[in-house]
Amino acid sequence: MIYKLGKDKFDAVRSLFNQPQLGFVVDAVIAGNSNGDVWVDDSSCPRTACLWDRGPRYYMVGRDDNKAFNTELGRVIAEHPTSPYLVAYCASDAWGSKLSDVFAGRPFKKRQRCLYKLDRLAIPDWRGNITQGFSVERIDRQLLENEEIANLDGLKEEILCMWHSLDAFLEKAFGFCAIRVENSIACWCTAEYISRGQLGIGIETVREYQRQSLATLTASAFAEHCLSSNMDAHWDSWADNIPSIRVAEKVGFRKILDYYVYQGQ
Repeated sequence: MIYKLGKDKFDAVRSLFNQPQLGFVVDAVIAGNSNGDVWVDDSSCPRTACLWDRGPRYYMVGRDDNKAFNTELGRVIAEHPTSPYLVAYCASDAWGSKLSDVFAGRPFKKRQRCLYKLDRLAIPDWRGNITQGFSVERIDRQLLENEEIANLDGLKEEILCMWHSLDAFLEKAFGFCAIRVENSIACWCTAEYISRGQLGIGIETVREYQRQSLATLTASAFAEHCLSSNMDAHWDSWADNIPSIRVAEKVGFRKILDYYVYQGQ
C-alpha cells in the first residue's frame, strides 16, 4: 500500500531522514519553507518513504525491499510530469538497484557529491577585497523590483526554484549579490532549505563575471550573516565541481560528508 501524507503528518517520517545530506532538506519541508510531497508505506508508522520536491529531486529512505510500495510509487510517479533532469537521493546504496523499477526502467548514473558545513569566517576582512567597480549587497525588495538591472531574471529563477514566491523568500530568507556599478548582477548567494537554525545555499556567478573572486566575496557576506544569526549553513556540491568546492573552502566551510546520488539518464 501507499499513502500520501498530509503536511501536518510530515513529522512522522523525520526519523527516516537521519543522514546529514537529507535532514536539513526534510526539515525545511516540514517547516513549510520548501515544496514537497511525501508518500509512505504506512501512514501511522512509516518504514519506507519518498519525498518529491515537485521538481527534479526525489529522496528515497527507509526499507528498499518493500516491493508493494515500490510498485505503487512507480505508478504514482508516472502520473506526475518527470523532469528530463532527475536526481535520486538515497538513504542507502541498496536503493540504487531499485530505482529503475520505480522509474519505469529509466537508467541511472551514480555520482558523488560533497557536503560542507560552515565552520568559520575565513576572510573576516572580505569587504577590503571587493573588486573596484563592484559592490556586495543584501538582496531586498528594491533590488528584486528593479527591472532595469541586468541578470535579474536569473536571480529570480534561482529563488523561485526553491521558494513558493519572492515574498516568501524576502520574509523568511536572505541572500547577497555582487553588483557591477553599471547596474548588472554578477553573482548571487541565496538561502534555501531553511528551518530552525539551519539552511542550505544556492550560489551562481554569471559566466562573463567568473574567475574574478566574486563568488568568494558574495559567499563570505552570506557566511558572515549566517554566523551572526547562529545559522548552520550547508554547502552541497558535485564532487567534480572543483570551482564550487574551492570557493566553499576559501570562505570557511569544512567538508563533513562524501556521498552518492543517482542521476537519471
